[in-house]
Amino acid sequence: MRFSDTPACNGIDVEVFFTEDKGGNYAHLDYVKKICKTCPVRVECFDYAMDTLVHGIWAGTTKEERDRYRSKHNMVGKTVVPASMFDGVIYEQTI
Repeated sequence: MRFSDTPACNGIDVEVFFTEDKGGNYAHLDYVKKICKTCPVRVECFDYAMDTLVHGIWAGTTKEERDRYRSKHNMVGKTVVPASMFDGVIYEQTI
């Protein structure tokens, strides 16, 4: 994913965006939402997260929040498998 500007999260340990407890709660959610709120590429990040079924916090939203948004707006996301896993071929699955 390439952005038009430097994301506010640049240089921050990615684990804060993906660390969930067994209940699906993010340990650093408030911290991450503050970072995302000021981000110059928040819209691009949100669009990417809505188009793909990524996990973690993207654009200040959790996967569950994005799933609810997709459902409410009759949107479909797709799973993207990294090209490095399949000799450079990207496989997409629409869910």
